[in-house]
Amino acid sequence: MFKLASLSSAVVALSLVAATPTSVVAAPPHRHQDRNHRHHEVHVDYSLNRWVTRHVHDHHAAHDIARFVRSVGGTARVVHGGDHYDVVYTCPHPRMRHFHEDRDAHRFARDLRRYGFTARVHH
Repeated sequence: MFKLASLSSAVVALSLVAATPTSVVAAPPHRHQDRNHRHHEVHVDYSLNRWVTRHVHDHHAAHDIARFVRSVGGTARVVHGGDHYDVVYTCPHPRMRHFHEDRDAHRFARDLRRYGFTARVHH
């Protein structure tokens, strides 16, 4: 009986030793300096204080431009003029949009500038 009790206690002791980790690996520290992983630290200020007219020959492209301007908070309308479309738009009130990643903020600012907006990226 004594051999059975000591054998079972040895098995329990070995199972506890086997369950404990031999080395601990720490998780890498969160780095705020990484340009692509900033959390709500990047924002874009933008506005368009004048009326802009874009002359477009494609119906879908004209409505895509108007949809984009409206999605960023501007006012846009499409005027049909014979064989072309005029997209007239503005965004007079200053706006701001936050981004998680720096490259997304710069891409958004580039798209705004392409349509005549004034856009600045702040870190």
